Parts: sequence; C-alpha cells; structure tokens
Amino acid sequence: LKTAQYARVQVNRHIHMQVTSELGKRGRSQIDELFKIRQGQTFSDWETLKHEPGKPSIKNLRKLISQLEWVKTWYVDLKALKNIPDSKLRHFAGEAKRLDASRMQSLEINKRYTLAMALIKMQMARRLDDLGDMIMKRIQHVHNKGKEALQEYREKHQAETDALIGKLRDILIAIRDNEPPK
Repeated sequence: LKTAQYARVQVNRHIHMQVTSELGKRGRSQIDELFKIRQGQTFSDWETLKHEPGKPSIKNLRKLISQLEWVKTWYVDLKALKNIPDSKLRHFAGEAKRLDASRMQSLEINKRYTLAMALIKMQMARRLDDLGDMIMKRIQHVHNKGKEALQEYREKHQAETDALIGKLRDILIAIRDNEPPK
C-alpha cells in the first residue's frame, strides 16, 4: 500500500512539474491573478471560476456565452494537460473546486498550477458542452416548428391538391378516350 501511495505521489509530482514548466512565467502569473481580490470585488475570480454555469437554456444563452468567453481568458492550451488521463484531470479539478483562493495559494506551487489549470479546462469544457446542448435544443425546436408548419400547410392545401389531382386524372382519361386505336 505504501509503495502504491509513493508511486502515485511521484506520478502526480511529475505531472505538476510538467504543467508548471509548460505554463511558463506568463501563464503562472496569469493564474496567480485568479486568486487576488481586485478593488471593488468581494471575492476573487477563483470563486467565480468555481461557480457552475446554471441550467443550460435558451434564456441563459447570452450568459453562458459570456461565461465561456470569460473562462477562455484564463485558459492556456497545454500539451501536458492533454497527456493526463480524464479521470485524473477530473480528480484534480474536483480537488481544486473544493479549495478556496487562500487554500489554493497555500498549496505547493506546482500542485497549485496543475489544479488550477485542470479546473479551468474542466469548466471550459462544461460550458462548451452546455452551449452545444443549448444549440441542439434550439435546432430541435426549429425543426419541430418546421414540421408543424409543413403539416399545417399540407392540411390547408389538401383540398386544392386533391382537386388538381382530380383534374389531371380527368384530363388523362379524356386524352386516352380521344386517342385513335393503334
């Protein structure tokens, strides 16, 4: 058991170092800004990032797009994150979500950046998924309205269509009856 725990700790440290190294000074500085409380704010952007986007609905579309754009400002596309299995990435993001800004700042620096980037990536993915769901709902709604409109059109013009078909039948019969035999 201790060997497994040691191995897990070593693997996680390696991941943390890879993420921090790939982030670079600029990326680390950007993430550090998440934990600061700006003038006029009552809490840090870290707390805002942790909030769930709310129910995906057409009513919330603009809000969700705005949230997605905001989360994108914090996102750095890292190769190191792509190499982390989804289950571990979700674990890191879950751990990050449970910590407030001061607890995040007290973490070992490499772990802090890894947890923060995992949460940012997961929150961005969540918002993209929600946006996709909303678009699909909207398309389904438009599709259903189109089917209803088509059905209404067919019902409204059914008598006219039947009359035209009847006239065409009468014309064809008249032409057939007036043709000389071969």
